[in-house]
Amino acid sequence: MDIALGESPKHGKKASGIGNDKLTKYTWVADSGASCHMVNDASDMFDVPRINESIKFGDGKLLRSTQIGKIRRTVRHKDGSTLKVTLEAKYVPDLWVNLFSLTRAMMGGGQLGNKGLVITMSKNNKTIKFDKIFNTKNGYVGGVDICPTQQSQNVGTFRWTRATKFV
Repeated sequence: MDIALGESPKHGKKASGIGNDKLTKYTWVADSGASCHMVNDASDMFDVPRINESIKFGDGKLLRSTQIGKIRRTVRHKDGSTLKVTLEAKYVPDLWVNLFSLTRAMMGGGQLGNKGLVITMSKNNKTIKFDKIFNTKNGYVGGVDICPTQQSQNVGTFRWTRATKFV
């Protein structure tokens, strides 16, 4: 299976080869070509002005973004560790997978790195690990589950927003 923005594998489908992880509706793919974070579910967004913007993807396809706002979610790593994050993202209803903009996070003070095949984004001694590995035709892409946050969780917090403040 080749994961590309023009394709839409079903959630729960396993990739073959080096990665054997499941794609879920909460999976975010690490994307070095995205200029902002993008989501396909706006149900938990706040501070949400409506917008009407076309976004051009690497395959030339145009998708429409209708809102931009903030979301509070919990990163869930495969080892069971969690991290609470606040992200500013564009809502793109027809997007088949959520995109985590590595360059946007770097603009907010994040440090890009890796541990083997796992892409990492660190800030103030907290690290998001893109530890879900999805095999592609010519390599792989990294992802992580970033799920709706429950108020009762007590975990560290990143803020990857324009304010770039650590909360």
